[in-house]
Amino acid sequence: MPALPCTKLTLGEQKQLKQYAWQVLAHAVQSHTLALPATPCTPALLKPTASFVSLHLDDQLKGCIGDCAPQQPLWLSVCKNTFSCAFEDLRFSPVTAQDLDQLKLQISVLSELFEVENQGEPALVDYLASDKPGLLLTQGAQGALFLPDVWQSLPEPERFVWALKQKAGWQKHYWHKDIKISVFSTFAFS
Repeated sequence: MPALPCTKLTLGEQKQLKQYAWQVLAHAVQSHTLALPATPCTPALLKPTASFVSLHLDDQLKGCIGDCAPQQPLWLSVCKNTFSCAFEDLRFSPVTAQDLDQLKLQISVLSELFEVENQGEPALVDYLASDKPGLLLTQGAQGALFLPDVWQSLPEPERFVWALKQKAGWQKHYWHKDIKISVFSTFAFS
């Protein structure tokens, strides 16, 4: 079964979220604090929705942070994830004021997670060969997530799964019946 559909935003809603994200970045590079814009009135932005924010500098990933479950309104999720992506993603140095002109921002709105039965890694690879969803693998407190955009750099399902397992801290050939598999779709815009 394919991933569940996600919320689609109008161009106006997309524009407002992008403005909020850039306001957060502009303030944070000066003060190193998160300053939230005014709460919007738009129902789609007030609905609890999970999001990820990705930043790229010179076509290289500069940060990517988000939430898997809808815990807060979409606008707040995007603002907090923008700040965290720019200043708390430990894989990268924090964004500077000099980076802002070159920075590219992408917002991904996530669908609800759909749990896929764990029938083993070969079955997962077969499933992914026909569908290219976002993927979350978890076991206990350990886990990792790839957005659907990662398929562009890892187009083979087997390599996609291996890379995600390595991101989670597992060995390439590790598999366990207790691994929870969840898929999702995104509505992404820049």
